[in-house]
Amino acid sequence: MGQKTDRRAHRRLDLRLAVLCRRVGAVVERPYTGNTLNISPDGALLQISGRKFYEGELLHIDIAIPPAKELLKNGGRFSTQAQVVRIDTIESPRHPRGSVGTEQIAVQFCHPPHLQM
Repeated sequence: MGQKTDRRAHRRLDLRLAVLCRRVGAVVERPYTGNTLNISPDGALLQISGRKFYEGELLHIDIAIPPAKELLKNGGRFSTQAQVVRIDTIESPRHPRGSVGTEQIAVQFCHPPHLQM
């Protein structure tokens, strides 16, 4: 069997940032919270609890950037739309297989995230 080839154009950085996301077009749905596990200019791996996502679904994503001395004095956030490309469910005794638990969601950004301060 062959090795899996990483087809990503950019290296992902292991970076844990707060995330808010909601389905594109959802009017009444509350945003779901989680965090990034890694991120690149093209996409991210998110960890979200309590929401069932589907491959191909479009999400509006806000990623919080904490304040950093001499970089972002008051912090900020990146906003973008992304498409879900892969979902891995994390099983635990609290969330058995098939239930809505914690998911790792791989997303591809539809366009580069833009910084809002």
